[in-house]
Amino acid sequence: MSSSSNGNDDIPITTVQECIEFVKQNKKGMLHSRVKPWLEKNDRRVVLAGVSKYGIHLAHTVKTENNNCLRNDKQIVLVAVQQNGHALKFASEGLKQDPDVVMKAVQQSGQALQYASLYLRRNNKAIVLAAVRQNGKALEHAGPLLREKEEIVLEAVRQNKAALQFAGPSCRSNTLVIIEVVRQDPGCLKFSSSLGGLAVVLSKESSSSRQVPVFCDPNKKVSHAIKPIRSDWV
Repeated sequence: MSSSSNGNDDIPITTVQECIEFVKQNKKGMLHSRVKPWLEKNDRRVVLAGVSKYGIHLAHTVKTENNNCLRNDKQIVLVAVQQNGHALKFASEGLKQDPDVVMKAVQQSGQALQYASLYLRRNNKAIVLAAVRQNGKALEHAGPLLREKEEIVLEAVRQNKAALQFAGPSCRSNTLVIIEVVRQDPGCLKFSSSLGGLAVVLSKESSSSRQVPVFCDPNKKVSHAIKPIRSDWV
């Protein structure tokens, strides 16, 4: 009978190696009840095996008052975020500021950028570029100055034209950016007399399911439906 079968669910795991093999083979990984005693011990070897299978299971490691826990173990967190970038959410605050860890996370999932430290989101161009190349909409989580960078916004809209809604004001009217959006979808180029001229209109593509007008004339202002600046930038 397999060690992962229901008949063995109440049998304690007595050795580290047995626990590691169980975590690797069982579909629940570290969440299985037989593994819980080893998680309570904060056994590094068991957790490393667990997050290599399901990175997001980093969330189930035990926190300690002095933060001397496995969420602050760089090797474990690196393994976790390379398996699932969103595991960065459960890393220690210190590792959310670590460029190596954050870079691996956003390369696996661009949206993991939202869990990085505010400093990196505002100032680390390389990390933001990596994030938007993986998922253009990760531009939403970049700092305001980086959302004004033509290079970053171009990469974002190349990956997903809907990322345009998160670009800074100057980039929303940038000729190269608009050309890239229209290249992907000529149908999004509209003429609207009610809005005062030529506009790029994205609808149903954005997370807000609202129209996002962007005027080609840089002297015109965007009138509505652009996502507001995130409150944590203020």
